[in-house]
Amino acid sequence: MLRLTLPLCAAAAVPFGEHAPDAYKGTIKTFAEGEFPTTADFYSKYANSWGQPLLFKGAAKHMAGMKWTDDVLIAKAGAHPIDVEFAKKETRRAEVNRLPFAQFLSRYNTSDIYSVTDVPPPMMPDVELLPFLGCAGYTKLLDVATMWMSSGGTYSVLHNDDQDNINCLFAGSKRMVFWHPARRDLIQSKAYGWHNYNEEPLHDGGYGSFAKWLDVKDVDLAKYPGWAKLPWWDGDMETGDCLYIPHKWYHTVASKDRNIAVNVWWWRNDANGGNVRGDVAKEPNAPFAGEQGPCVAGPFSLAECEWGFEHTHGGKGAWKQTRAKEFTHCKKGGRGGSIKLQGGGEGGGEAGEEGGEEDLEEEGGQEENDEETRDAGDDHDEL
Repeated sequence: MLRLTLPLCAAAAVPFGEHAPDAYKGTIKTFAEGEFPTTADFYSKYANSWGQPLLFKGAAKHMAGMKWTDDVLIAKAGAHPIDVEFAKKETRRAEVNRLPFAQFLSRYNTSDIYSVTDVPPPMMPDVELLPFLGCAGYTKLLDVATMWMSSGGTYSVLHNDDQDNINCLFAGSKRMVFWHPARRDLIQSKAYGWHNYNEEPLHDGGYGSFAKWLDVKDVDLAKYPGWAKLPWWDGDMETGDCLYIPHKWYHTVASKDRNIAVNVWWWRNDANGGNVRGDVAKEPNAPFAGEQGPCVAGPFSLAECEWGFEHTHGGKGAWKQTRAKEFTHCKKGGRGGSIKLQGGGEGGGEAGEEGGEEDLEEEGGQEENDEETRDAGDDHDEL
């Protein structure tokens, strides 16, 4: 995709995604409609180590969620309470209330509000797991599914997440911009506008808990010139597309038009999910090695899973001590419980590859023997 940007001398402040044409590496790896990796390939090529973002064109077009008009949603789940945030531009300080879904639907087109909430149980049968997730190695570590809804014009802060997730879009469009997690030491520095809220709490000003001084709509390249040189990728989602975001990848999200998306989140093992930065680039994703089955033939919906596996963060290998009943269970034709509340591809320069193996090797070698950390921005923030 062609990116046009004014020279830095003419306009120092621009939105992410238009900010650094010389550092642009291309669109993330894209699978054509109806094409998916096998479970084994998804694990070994894309969901291990640093991982690689993927765009699946049209992957949700056949799902019943494509029929979610406001009237359908009122009939399905109008009385169900949902979480509502009162600021479309995310700052992580916005007021959050719980409203009946029908009340939100009566207001969201004319108010500065959007919803980030657990998928209401009556809507869960309308969303399916993508085919390569239908094996026990993945389904047992499913944590939660989240719905995002707005009238458009929402923007996330710059962040990364401590879980892998897949975002499927049932209305509207989204633009996502990505940075490789191996650049963490640069991104999470004051020179790039980062502020560690855990170490130095601030109660006003800024745009989030961590990337506090970065306005994603108006990046000041004169003040933070490093962003003009940092390699980045993008992925543009249309209605019916799904997108895989590996944990640790830094990203921002902008949504346009009436927008409804569902994210499915799952944990990795302790080496990766436990946020040990030195391990994440070189350790296998242990729970999936040799444990791909049993697999489910055909797609199954979120309603066919009993959700709620919660990672212990108990140290390397702690997942092995998890009791079987604590894992998420999915069964074709089963009736799962409601989600627990908590309050060959094609494409251009492929993320994780940077258009060539040399760049990938350089990225992957930057962060060994680093301290354990719970990465910044690891709340669920796809908008």
